[in-house]
Amino acid sequence: MPAGAHLVLPPDPARGPSPPPPPRGGPAGPRGPAALRARFPNIVGPKKDDICYATQNRQDAVKTLASQCDAVIVVGSPTSSNSNRLREVAKNLGVPAYMVDDASEIDPRWVLGTQQVGVTAGASAPEILVRAVIDRLEQLGIGSVSDLNGVQEKVGFPLPKGLV
Repeated sequence: MPAGAHLVLPPDPARGPSPPPPPRGGPAGPRGPAALRARFPNIVGPKKDDICYATQNRQDAVKTLASQCDAVIVVGSPTSSNSNRLREVAKNLGVPAYMVDDASEIDPRWVLGTQQVGVTAGASAPEILVRAVIDRLEQLGIGSVSDLNGVQEKVGFPLPKGLV
């Protein structure tokens, strides 16, 4: 049983909590939900097709981005499995890929001699940090910025009945 699953104290012991799904391939992996289902047989979770849709969309976008760039910079924390996976996806496509918490971590050598540098971000990276990375790249001579149109995410997650 994953650490912590035995410590959950839900209001309805038969039904259990309604935990957010872990990132695909995240540290809990498939054991986390299974452990909760074993302890709480009536637990209700999100529909399977909603799990990690945003993570999958970001990874698909990085594949497109990396195919058009000489380097990719991921804005995100090194402790974020999502951000690490984005960097890994680009790197696995043969594109140098780097991760930064903020613009101050960009090494100018990463973009030396590049024509196009892609910028993406982990799910929890604030837009202000992404903008600062783009500004820094412009200071380093990467002249123009263009957006790639990705998948429009329209999946919503309703609040639990007790909070409405």
